[in-house]
Order: sequence, then C-alpha cells, then structure tokens
Amino acid sequence: MSRGPSEQHAVHVVPVRDRFRELLRAAVEKVPDGADILDVGAGEVPSYRDALPASARIVDYDIGAGHVQGSADGLPFRDASFDVVVSFAVFEHLRDPARSVAEARRVLRPGGLLLLGTHGVYPYHPTPGDYTRWTREGLADLVGRHFDVEAVDPAGGVVLTLTTLVGFYLEALSRRRRVLRPLRWAVRVLNRIGSTLDRMVPTTREGPEAFGAMSVAYLVVARAR
Repeated sequence: MSRGPSEQHAVHVVPVRDRFRELLRAAVEKVPDGADILDVGAGEVPSYRDALPASARIVDYDIGAGHVQGSADGLPFRDASFDVVVSFAVFEHLRDPARSVAEARRVLRPGGLLLLGTHGVYPYHPTPGDYTRWTREGLADLVGRHFDVEAVDPAGGVVLTLTTLVGFYLEALSRRRRVLRPLRWAVRVLNRIGSTLDRMVPTTREGPEAFGAMSVAYLVVARAR
C-alpha cells in the first residue's frame, strides 16, 4: 500500500496492496457520480487511482507534488469544499494526525466521506518522517472524534502480515548483491502462500480484533457529522 519511491514496484507488498484495493473498491460504491474528491498525499503516481470513480473531479494535494502543495494539517481549501477526502499511506508519516483528521472534516461537506488508509504493522520507512503505527481501535478513536466511523477494515491478517515482513527483508537483501536477486522469486512464492493461508484465517476479517491480531494496513470508512 505504501507509495514511497523505493516501494512503488516492491514485490513483498503486492498481496496487501491487492487486498486493500478490494476494500477500496467496495467503499467507493458509496461515492456519488461526479464527486469532488481531495486526495491528501497523492504523490506523483497514485497506484489506486483507477479504483476511484472515473466521473470524479480529483484534486491532488501533497507536500511535494500534485495540483496543490502543502501539509495535511493545514489544508488550503474552504470549508465544505469536497464530497470525499481520500488519504492512503500518509497518516503514519504525520506529526499531528489528529489535526489532519480535523482538517479533513472541515473541508468535507456534511455527510461527506472519508477514506483513510494507513499502516498497522510495517518496517520503518521515513519519507521523510515515520512516526506512528495504528491498530483498528486507535484509528476508530482518532477518526471518531470528528466522524461517524462506518468501518475500520484490515487489509489482511496475521499470516499475511508475517509473510509481508519476511518478504520485506528478503527483498531488501536481493537489492544488495546481484547473486541474491533470486530472492525476489522467493518473495513471490511467499506472497502466494501467505495470501492463500491468510484468507483461511478469519481472525481479523470480521468483528473486533482478538488479542495478538495484526494487519499491515487498514482502511477507515467514515462520514462527516
């Protein structure tokens, strides 16, 4: 799900990214045709853009790219300017996520939709900073201060998290020496095993997470009050 430059084509995150896109496609069914969408932290090439409605009018907003540039905790838009705010793989990099949620609420019209994706368990990856990891409960509390939270869905569970973490380090090793490049094929095999087994384990798929549960990423779906 992460969109940092070194991870844009990373192999180890493919199953999590695919799972996240499944969640996103289901959530996007709630987006009205012709919606005004603000993408906070859009980056240069949003990998999920094709999951958003083709009829939407999208404003790309990012600290270093996009139609408008700036930080997530001070959006330069008028109150009630958008129908939807999306932000993916950004909130773990924010120093003040609570203020950023409040800003998202401010620029949304009443009843507007927030689609927020961020990391649960993932290695340190500063772009430029890396400050926070989330749980389902923590995200519900953060967003619930300004929104009615409809869902906080994990993009996979324990098995997929573990295989993704192992894949991250195998892929990192494969980049260091040419002789280790075959490790990328091992990561692909690990991805397939992890994704298959994870779908057989319902621990984090429905209801509150049990003790010991974890996910690489979550998607929050919430409505502006």
